[in-house]
Amino acid sequence: MPETLEASEPGASAEEPRRTIPELDAAIMADPKDVKAYFERGLLKAEAQLTGEAIDDLSKAIELKPDLIEAYSARGLELLYRGELADSLRDFSTVHKAAQAMGMSDVATLFNLGLVYSQMPGKYKETFHYFEKAIKNNRGLLVNYYKSGGDDPTVARLMTLLENTLAKLSDDLAANPKNFYIKQLYDFLNEIQTQAKAAAGK
Repeated sequence: MPETLEASEPGASAEEPRRTIPELDAAIMADPKDVKAYFERGLLKAEAQLTGEAIDDLSKAIELKPDLIEAYSARGLELLYRGELADSLRDFSTVHKAAQAMGMSDVATLFNLGLVYSQMPGKYKETFHYFEKAIKNNRGLLVNYYKSGGDDPTVARLMTLLENTLAKLSDDLAANPKNFYIKQLYDFLNEIQTQAKAAAGK
């Protein structure tokens, strides 16, 4: 069963101060098999939008610990931003299957799967399916995203991608006004985005 970093690394704690990239560089030099250091450095590089380097570090963490579920999730986002959609889909599917196996509702992963499909030409039905499932499971998901987006660079990137997705859907709908699936998806996303922004005070 896939584990979380917290479950697999007894020393990991949300209360610990975050190490800097130079500190993590030193930790990896001292122990080239330090899974936690690769994972943490990958997250920091993702925040800095050093996408390629982030993917390398997260991939190394996965190589050393193939059941480190958070690394798949973080790498899936970076692959999405780089346009490597098939690989991104594979990572998020891995996370989703792990969550199902543990009986967990992984709303963020459902939302991320929707984002991946939204970047694939013609995948309107799949996009709608995952976005709708995510929002049904947690109506406050987007509200929380919009509330924290200004302080969290990872969330801010997600919201930018969502804005771009809506703009593209608007163009697709203008070009194909009778396409039911495009209209269904656009209306749904536009409505939940408007409601989320209002609830978040945006």
